[in-house]
Amino acid sequence: MAAVGMTWEEAKKKCPEGVIPACHNAKGTVTISGPLEKVSKFVKELKEQQIFAKEVNSAGVAFHSSIMHKVAPRLKEEMSKILKPKPRTSKWISSSIPEAKWNTDLAKMSSADYLVNNLVSPVLFQEALKHIPSNAIVMEIAPHGLLQAVLKRSLDSSCSMASLMKREHPCNPDFFFSNLGKCYIQGVDFNPLGIFPPIEHPVPRGTPMIAPAIKWDHAKSWHVPENNQFLSGSSDRQAESRFEIDASKNTKDKFLVGHKIDGRVLFPAAGYIVLAWRALAKFHGKIFNRMPVILENIKIHRATLIPSKGSLNFEVNLIPDLREFEICEGDGLVASGTIYSPSEPICSYSRDGVMPPTSPRKKKEIEMLPSDIYKELRLRGYEYEGDFRGIFKAVNRGNIGDLLWSNNWITFLDTMMQMNLLTRPGSDLILPTGIKSMKIDPETHVSSMKWNDPLTIPVFLDKYSDTSTAGSVEMYGLQLTSAPRKQNQKPVTLEESVFIPHIEVGGKDLSPEDLKEYCSKCSSIAANGILRMMGMEGLDFPNFNMLKQVSKSLKPVRFIENVERFWKLPNNGLFIVLNKLFSMSADNFVQNIKRVLEAYKSGLVIDRLLSNLIQSRSLKPCLDLVIENSTVSTMKVLELESQADSITKLVLDHLNSQPMSFIDYTKATLEESDNKTSGIKQMLWDVDENPPENLRRMRLVIAHNFLHRQSNVQKSLKNISKVLDDDGFLLVHEITHNAHLHLAVLGLLTELPVLSEIRSVACYCNEEKWLELFEKENFQVVSQKSDGLLNTIFLLRKKLPNALQSQTVLNIDLDITKSVEDLKKKLLEVAEKPKGDNLWLLANENSNGVVGMVNCLRKEPGGEKIRCILNTSDSDRPLSEGLVKHDMVMNVWRDGSWGSFRHLPISPAQILEKKSHGFIDIARKGDLSSLYWRDQIKQTCSLKSDVACKMHYVSLGIKDLMFTMGRIPADQKFHLGTEFSGVTDKGRRVMGVIDGQALATDAIVSKECLFDIPEEWSLSEAATVPSAFGLAYYALTMKGEISKGSSILITNASSSLGQAAVSITAFMGCQIFALVSTLECQQYLKLRYPSLQNIHIIDKSEQFEGEILRQTKGKGVDTVFTSTSGNLHQLVLSALKDGGKYLDLSSDFSNNLIDKDILHENITYYHIRTDHFMPEELTSIKELVCQGIKDKVVHPLDFSYYKHTEIQKAFQQIQDPNNLKSVLIQIREDNSEDIKILTEPKLCSPDKSYILVGGLGGFGLELAEWLVNEGATKLILTSRSGITTGYQERKLRLLRERNINLMVSSRNVTTEEGCRKLMKETGDVGPIGGVFNLAMVLEDGLFENQTPENFRKVCEPKVDGTMNLDRVTRDCCMNSLDWFVVFSSITSGRGNVGQTNYGYANSAMERLCEQRKKDGLPGLAIQWGAIGDVGVVIDKMGGNDTNVGGTLPQRMSSCLSTLRKLMTQSYAVASSFVLAEKTIETGQDEQERKLTPFDAAMKVIGITDTENVNSSTHLIDLGLDSLMTTEIRQVMERQFGITLKVDEIRNLTIKQLREYSKDKETKQQKVEQEEEVKHHGITVDILIPVEEIVPIKIVENDPEPVFIVNMLPESIEIFKPLTEDEHHSFYVIQCTDDSPLYSIQALAGHFLQEIDLLHQDKPVHLVGYSIGARLCLEMAFQKPDSPTNPGVKSLTLIESPLPLIEKKLKSIEPALDRKREILMSLLHVLKLDKDIELPIKSSHEMVEKVCTIIAQNSNGQVQTQDIVRAVQSFSQRMKIIICYMPDRMYDGRTVIVTPEDMTDSQAQKYFKQNILHVPLGIQDETFTDQTVSAIKIVLHNNISH
Repeated sequence: MAAVGMTWEEAKKKCPEGVIPACHNAKGTVTISGPLEKVSKFVKELKEQQIFAKEVNSAGVAFHSSIMHKVAPRLKEEMSKILKPKPRTSKWISSSIPEAKWNTDLAKMSSADYLVNNLVSPVLFQEALKHIPSNAIVMEIAPHGLLQAVLKRSLDSSCSMASLMKREHPCNPDFFFSNLGKCYIQGVDFNPLGIFPPIEHPVPRGTPMIAPAIKWDHAKSWHVPENNQFLSGSSDRQAESRFEIDASKNTKDKFLVGHKIDGRVLFPAAGYIVLAWRALAKFHGKIFNRMPVILENIKIHRATLIPSKGSLNFEVNLIPDLREFEICEGDGLVASGTIYSPSEPICSYSRDGVMPPTSPRKKKEIEMLPSDIYKELRLRGYEYEGDFRGIFKAVNRGNIGDLLWSNNWITFLDTMMQMNLLTRPGSDLILPTGIKSMKIDPETHVSSMKWNDPLTIPVFLDKYSDTSTAGSVEMYGLQLTSAPRKQNQKPVTLEESVFIPHIEVGGKDLSPEDLKEYCSKCSSIAANGILRMMGMEGLDFPNFNMLKQVSKSLKPVRFIENVERFWKLPNNGLFIVLNKLFSMSADNFVQNIKRVLEAYKSGLVIDRLLSNLIQSRSLKPCLDLVIENSTVSTMKVLELESQADSITKLVLDHLNSQPMSFIDYTKATLEESDNKTSGIKQMLWDVDENPPENLRRMRLVIAHNFLHRQSNVQKSLKNISKVLDDDGFLLVHEITHNAHLHLAVLGLLTELPVLSEIRSVACYCNEEKWLELFEKENFQVVSQKSDGLLNTIFLLRKKLPNALQSQTVLNIDLDITKSVEDLKKKLLEVAEKPKGDNLWLLANENSNGVVGMVNCLRKEPGGEKIRCILNTSDSDRPLSEGLVKHDMVMNVWRDGSWGSFRHLPISPAQILEKKSHGFIDIARKGDLSSLYWRDQIKQTCSLKSDVACKMHYVSLGIKDLMFTMGRIPADQKFHLGTEFSGVTDKGRRVMGVIDGQALATDAIVSKECLFDIPEEWSLSEAATVPSAFGLAYYALTMKGEISKGSSILITNASSSLGQAAVSITAFMGCQIFALVSTLECQQYLKLRYPSLQNIHIIDKSEQFEGEILRQTKGKGVDTVFTSTSGNLHQLVLSALKDGGKYLDLSSDFSNNLIDKDILHENITYYHIRTDHFMPEELTSIKELVCQGIKDKVVHPLDFSYYKHTEIQKAFQQIQDPNNLKSVLIQIREDNSEDIKILTEPKLCSPDKSYILVGGLGGFGLELAEWLVNEGATKLILTSRSGITTGYQERKLRLLRERNINLMVSSRNVTTEEGCRKLMKETGDVGPIGGVFNLAMVLEDGLFENQTPENFRKVCEPKVDGTMNLDRVTRDCCMNSLDWFVVFSSITSGRGNVGQTNYGYANSAMERLCEQRKKDGLPGLAIQWGAIGDVGVVIDKMGGNDTNVGGTLPQRMSSCLSTLRKLMTQSYAVASSFVLAEKTIETGQDEQERKLTPFDAAMKVIGITDTENVNSSTHLIDLGLDSLMTTEIRQVMERQFGITLKVDEIRNLTIKQLREYSKDKETKQQKVEQEEEVKHHGITVDILIPVEEIVPIKIVENDPEPVFIVNMLPESIEIFKPLTEDEHHSFYVIQCTDDSPLYSIQALAGHFLQEIDLLHQDKPVHLVGYSIGARLCLEMAFQKPDSPTNPGVKSLTLIESPLPLIEKKLKSIEPALDRKREILMSLLHVLKLDKDIELPIKSSHEMVEKVCTIIAQNSNGQVQTQDIVRAVQSFSQRMKIIICYMPDRMYDGRTVIVTPEDMTDSQAQKYFKQNILHVPLGIQDETFTDQTVSAIKIVLHNNISH
C-alpha cells in the first residue's frame, strides 16, 4: 500500500492494472493498494512526475483490494460464529458502503457480512466526514491515532479531535486518560469510575484513603473566566460595565505596555473604542468581535496612564435609548460618544471589492519597512513596542500600506491611527482626541486579508475625504491635537577632551590673575591679624604657640588697597571671615572666634582659594589617571577623613562620571559617626596604628588636608602604604604656600598635633619637603598640581619592585594596516612574559589614532600589559627609564611636557547676538521658560497689497497661550501673535491683524488688515482694538444681523471680545444680558459700562436664566454670542429663543466644538474662525471698525504691557484666571524705530552650501533637517550607495518640499580626487560654509580576530576621508568655511571591547581637529555616546532605555541641542553622552519610600534643578500638560495617598507642593526622632547647651538675620521647619552655663553683644518662643530700630501670653508651691510629667525627685551633677522672668501667636502700636503638623513686612 498526493478521481484514472484506490482520506490524499511490486513501481513513477508518493508498511497485506476476496469466505465463516447480526444506530456513519446504498440490509445491520465487506471494499473516508457537523467532538478509537492529521485537515476548525491510543507512547494509560480528560473539558459527560471494577462496601479497614493523594497541580496556568467575560443576555440587561486592565507580566493585557509615548505607557485611544464595543456587546448578549458596530462623535477627554504596578478600572456607562456611552476612570470622564450595532450590513470597501480613493503614484516609490516607519515615529516621541508596531509596510507619503493582523482589535485600530501620523510631516507629538465616525464589521474583516506570512490587511488613507480604510474598518474625521514633549531625558554629560600635563605649577588654569590678587589681599589681612593677635594679652586658644612661631616671619602690611570689590565676589568666605576675625575687640576674643568660624564654616568650604585645587580642572584629571591605570572591575577607594571639610561628594561625583566605573568607597575615621551616607562604608582607623586586616588592597587612598595634622607624617605614610594595592595610588592635597593664611583660620578651630619631626612652616611642609618625605616612603609622584598660592595636589604611586623588567616597543605606523599583524604577534609574545613586561605602542605622528586604539585594547584580554606613547613633537621620544618607572598607560608628549588627554566637565553658555530682526518662538511646547527670540531675515513685500510694518506693541490672546501649551489641533498651523500696532515703512501709525507671527520685530501685512490709528490714541492703546472689535463686528452684524431692540446674551463678557460685543450692541440699542465667571468680573464690567444692568455670574445660572425669560416674556434672547468653550453651551442654549442665532467664536482656539445634537432644528448656528475670512469680508470688517472708531463705539481696552525681554511674565499673566486686562508685549518704544534684540543666531547662511558626508544615515538626515532650521538652503549629502530605503526617500522629499536645494552625491571622499570633485560641485551651488563627516563603517571583533582589511574599511571614511576634507578645504574654501565637524565616538575616549579599529579611526580624526584649531581653522570632533532614536544601537540592541557600556542612548533632540552648544564654542574635541544610573546599596523600595510628592512631581515635569524654582510658581507655568497632570494625579494617589483634582494640580504652587512633601517628611522625622529619644533618652545637649548662638540656616550676605530666643530645654531641631522657604539666616539663642542669669536686662544685653559680633551694624528680627518672649521684649527695648542705627525690625512672640505667666506664678503662695510649679513646668517641657506628683515637704526633696526622674530617662548619658545644674539653671531663668517688669512701652511691629483658648488682652499695655494677635490651635505642643504651616505664614508676613 502507498499514500499518494492525488484526488480520488485522479487516482482512479492513473492507477495501473492491479492497483486500485483503496482509501479516500482527504481531498488531495489517497491510499492505493495492490501487489507489492506493482505498487512500488507506481510509486517510483509518481515521484519522477514530482507527485507525492510514499509506501505504507502494511505487513505485506493489500487491504481493501480485490486480493482480499480470497480470504473473505473463510473470514466470514469464522466471524459468524462470534457475531450475531443486530441493527446499527442511525449515528453510525459507514465509510465502506457508498451513501447511495445506506438503505440496504448490508448497511443497516452490524454483522460478519458488514465487517468482511469493510475489509475488501475501498474506504470512502472523505465522503463520510462530510456528515460530521461543526463544533463536534471526534474520538479516534484505534491502536494508533493514524487519522488525526486527516481529521484536522478535513473537518471544520471548530471541531475537537482526540485519539485514545498512540503507538510508541511511553505510557498509553496516561495518554488514554489524558485524552478522556480533554473530551470531558470539551463537554463530554461520562462516568470515569466506569473504567474500574465496582467497589463493595464496606471496604476493608486497611484500604488507604484517596484524598491525600489528590493535590493541586500548579505546573500549568489555566485560564479562569472573569465576570466581565460573561454575556448578560436579554434576561439581565445592564447599562453599566466594569473592566479591570492589568498590564503586568503574565496577564492578557500585558501587550498594552507596548503603547509607550514620550516615555509614558498610555492606554490607547483604540482601547476606549474596544471597551465601548465590548460593553455594547455584553448588553446585547453577544460576543463583541462578531458584532458589527458604529461609533460616532468619539471624544477623548484626557489620557490615562497605565501604572507599572496595579491595575486600571474603567466603568463604561451606556444610555441605549440615546445610543450614548461614557467611559470613566477614577472620578474622571476619559471618553464619550455614541455607539450602536446597525441592523443593516455596513457598507465596506473590502467586502464590495471596491478600491478606496487614493492618490495615484506618480512614480515608483520605495516602500518604508517597519524599521523605517518606527524610526520616523520614534523621533516624534512614539516608542511603540510589541504588537503596537503593526504597520508592516507603507509608501513614504503614508497614505497606502499594509497592517499586521494579530487577532487583536486594539493594536489593529491603533496602527490605523498611526498611519495618519505618517501622512503629517513634522516633529510634533500629536495624540488622538476625537473621531467623527468609525464603522467596524468583524464578519467581513477576514475577506480583505492577504493570506501570507504574516497576515496583513491593506490600509488606505484619503486626505480629501479624511477617511482611513483597512479591512472592514472605516474611520472618518480623526482629530489629532499637539501635545508638549516631556523633558525627561536624563542629564547629558558634556566634557571637553584636552591635553593635561602630569606636572603643572601655576599657569592661567590653576592660578588666574584674579585669584592671585584675592590671595594677596587675604594673605595681607591674615598677616596683620596674626600680628595684632600676638599683641593681645591673656589669650589662650588652640595652636597659640604655633601661631606665635609663624608670626615671627610675618611683616605687617600698612595699607591694603582696593579691598571693596572683594566683599561682593562670590565664594569669598575666607575674605569675610578674616575681616570679621581680626576686627573684633579683645573681649571674649576666643569665644567670638569660635562663633564666627562656626557660622561661616559652609562659606569656607567653597571659598575660591581654599577649594581651588579640588575643582574639576585639577582633581578630575588625577582621579581619571587612577581609573585609567586600573584594570579592576570595582575600584576600592579609602578616604582618610580629617576634622576639616570632606571632599567625599566631589570625589564620588567625578569617579562616577565614568560610564563603567564601579566604586567601593570607605571612610576611615577616629570615631563612629551617626551621619552615614548611603553607599559609603565607615571604618575606625588611626593612621598612627597598623591598619586592620579588612582595610587592605585599596586602589586609591585620599588624604585631603590630612597629613599635616599627623604628628609623624612618615609613620602615617608607612601605614597608608600597607593599605594600598601593590601599585596603588595615594592622592594628597596639602597646604604648601602661605601657611599663615590657612593657620589663621582653620588652625583656630582644632588643636593641631605636637610635631615629632621638622617641617617647613609650623605643621606645614612646602612642596620640596613633601617630595622628600614621599621619596623616603617609596612613593613616586606621577602627577602634581600646584597653584603656587596655597595648595598642591600630589598623585602618588607606590614604586613597583619590578618596574625595570624587559619592555617591548612597537612603532605604530600612521597607516595602521601595516602594523596590525605585527601588533597581534607582539601581543601573543608579551602575554607569555611575567608581570611587568609590557608592550609599549609608540607613535611619532600627531594625527596617529593610537590613543583610541589603546583605550579599546585595554578592555580586551591581555590589555593590562598595553602602554601607549604618542609623540606630537618633531623630535623622537623613545621609551625612557622614567616612563617605565611610572608605568602609566597613556603618555603623550606635547609642548615640552608629558601628559595625557583628559575629559573636563563643560557648561557651554548660550550665545546671543544683537539683531535688528527676529521673532518669538518656543523650543518646547508646554514650557514657557523655553520662549526665546529667534533670528530672521528681513522680510520684503511680495504683493502690491502688502505693507511692511515695524511692530511696536503686540497683543497676546488665548490662542497664543494655547499654542505655547501645545493645545492647538495638529492640523492648524499657527505662529505667535495676531494683533498689533506699529508704524509702516512710510511712517503711518497703524494697527491691524495678521495670520500669525506678529510677535516679531517686523512683519508683512495685507493692507486690508490695517487700520489707521486715531491721533488721540497711543500705540499701546491701539494694540488692544483690531482683533476684538473686528471679530465682534463680523459675528454680530455680518452673521448675527442684530438690530436695534434685539436681545443678546454675551458670555465671558469681561474678556476683550466680550467687552467689544457689549460696546457694539449697546450702541445699537440692544437688550444685553452679560455672563461672567466671578464677582470681580461682574464689578469690573459694571465699572466699565455703568449702563449695563443684566450682569450675571455663571455659578448662579438659575438666576440669570429666569431673569432672561422674565424680561423677554418667556421667549428667550434673539442671539447668543459666546467665546467660551466647554460645558457652557447647554446652559446658554436654554436662554435662546426658537429661531435664534448662536454665534460660536470659541472654536478658534479650542477643539471642543458644540455638539450639534443639543441644537434645536430651528436654531441657526455659526461656527466662526478668523482664518476662514474671504477678501470681501475683510473689506467689510475694516469699514465697520473704521465707522465704529468715528462713532466712539470702538475704544481702547484696559491693558498691561511687558517689555520684549519679559515674554514669560506676559504669558503667565494670561494664565491668571483673575486677569481682566489685555496683555501687550512692547517690541519698541513709541518714539523708536530701530531696535536691537538679543536673539539666538542661526548657525547657517542661506547663501552658503553645506556638505554632509554620510548624510543619508539616520543621524545625517536629522542633521540635514536641523541645518535647514538653522538657515541652510543648500545641502549636499554624500553616500556611495545612494537612496536605498523608503525612509531616506521620505526625508529628502520633505526637505525638497521646503524649497531646499538638495543634492545627493556619490563622490568618494576617501580619495583626494573624489574629494576635490565634490568640493567643485558644491562650490558651484554656493560658497562652502560647512563640512560634516558622519561616515562610518563597523567591523567589530576582538583584536585577535581583526585583519588589516578590517582596519582599512573602518579607517577609510574616517581617517582618509577626514584628512582629504582637511587638505582640500584648506585649498579651496578656507575663507568661507565656518564649520568643520566630525562625528567621533565615546569608544575613542574611553574604549570599548572589540572596537580597536573604530577607536583608532576616531582618535585620528580628533588629533586632526586639534591641529586645525591650533592653525586657527574651524575644527570640532564630538565623541558621541550611544545615539538614540535613529542610531545603530536602536537598530541592533533595543530601545532608548538600553544600557550600552554604562550609557543610555542620547535622544536625537538632545543630540542636536548639544551640537548647537558645542558649535558655538571653541572646543576641538568634546564628549557627549547620557550616563546610565548606577546601582547603589539603597534598594528600590527604600528609594521610592524616600521620594516626596514634590520630587515625584518634578520628575514627571522633567525639572532637575529644583532648588532654583520660585516658590510662587504654579505647576502649569512649568510646562504642565494634560498628560503630566494625569501622571501626577496618579502618582499622588497611588504612592502618597493624596487625592487631587485636575484643576487643583494645575493651580498648585511649588510652595504648596513642598508643603505636601514636608507633611510626609515631618511625620517620618517625627517618628524617627521619637525612636531616637526612646533609644538615647534625654541628652546633656538639651539640658545644658554648650553654644549660646547656634545657626540653623545660613544665607550668605543676609542683610536682616532672624534670631529665635529660646529659654526652654528644647532641641533646636523643632525650629528648623520655620526656616524653610525663607531667604534669611536663622539662629537660635539659648542659655548656657556661661549666660548671665542675674536679670532679664543683663541677659538681654549679653545676647545683643553676641549678635553684634556675628552681624555688626545689621538690623535683626527677633522671635520669642514661650517664656523667651520676655527676654525678647527686653532685647527689643535695648536695640531699637532707627535709620541711623539699625536695630530690631520686627518682634514675633510665639505661644507667649505675657501677663498670664507673671500673674500665674506671682499668685502662687507660698514660695514652696511656686518652686513646685516651676519644677513641674520643667518636667512638662521634657514630657516627663505624666502621672508624676512631687513631694512638697521641702525644696530639696522636690529637686532631688526631679533629678531622679530626668536621670531615669537619660539612659545613663547625663551625669548627676549636670542634671542638678540644669534644674538650677531652669529655676533661675523662671525666677528672673517672674521678677521682670517692663518699665516702658515698645514702639515696634509685633505679632503675638497664642493658643485659641488663651486670651492676652492685657498684652497691649507693653506696646505703643496695635499688636496683631493670632490665635492658633496650639494645645500640648506648639510645633505640630497642623500649626507649623500657620506659624510660618505669620512669621513670614511679619519679617517681610
